[in-house]
Amino acid sequence: MKKSAITIPLLLVATLSTIVFGRRYAAERQEGMDDNQLVSGSELQEYSQLSKDTSENPTGSDGDMETNEELLEDYEGREDTLSIYERLDYLSLLKNQVTLAFYGDIDLEEDWAVTLTDRLTTQTSNDLVVLDHTFPNYDTYQLYIEQTVEGLTSDNPDIIIYGLPALPDKVRDIGLSETEEFMTTLLTSLTVAEETELYLLEPYPIINEINQLNSRSLDYRSYLNRMRDVAEERDIPILPLHSGFIESSNAEDLAPFYEEGTNELNDAGTERVNTVLEELFSEPR
Repeated sequence: MKKSAITIPLLLVATLSTIVFGRRYAAERQEGMDDNQLVSGSELQEYSQLSKDTSENPTGSDGDMETNEELLEDYEGREDTLSIYERLDYLSLLKNQVTLAFYGDIDLEEDWAVTLTDRLTTQTSNDLVVLDHTFPNYDTYQLYIEQTVEGLTSDNPDIIIYGLPALPDKVRDIGLSETEEFMTTLLTSLTVAEETELYLLEPYPIINEINQLNSRSLDYRSYLNRMRDVAEERDIPILPLHSGFIESSNAEDLAPFYEEGTNELNDAGTERVNTVLEELFSEPR
């Protein structure tokens, strides 16, 4: 009986404490929930404003849109004389995206090609898609017999840069008439789509192959000259990197532009190629 008298007051105190602390905890929890709701509401307001701003001007500032419209109008006024850089930009503005394909004897991993690709990207206002249909060291026979054009034309690029395989044809030791035949067939396939523009890119000089003759007493420049003739007959523009490189060097000795004893460009040679290409891609047509 005495033990029960002591226990009952203790239980009563414990019960009252539980009620007090329980109410306090509930109040603090509700306050925390209210704070969270306020933060969420603020974030929602900011998000709504951002969504509104984006929907009102989805492509950028009004100034940018006006600039693009002015550029487009300028390009349309002189469309027949646009440089390659300008043509790419014009098509990117007109279609929101422009596609450029590299084809033939080009190695896109060479430093000059990487620099060119980066430069082309910076010259377009909208997206530039670069397609790799290159076949380094392929000659005209290989390009023809392996039907390499089919994959390229199915992608329907806006512009094609075709690296002329002058050295590979010399190495295969084929006749100039065969080079002309295979190249003519390739060009016929590449120019089927009227909306696609084709440019033929000469190789840069291959220093250790100059005057190195095959069994037909031809060096790579003989094949390059025949390729130029075919292009001119078909009125296809040529980007004269080979002759431009030699002319801009202002010297008969090309050795300073190559790694010693090789056909590989050194830093000076890469810079020279980039300089010539910058001029060629900037020239009005």
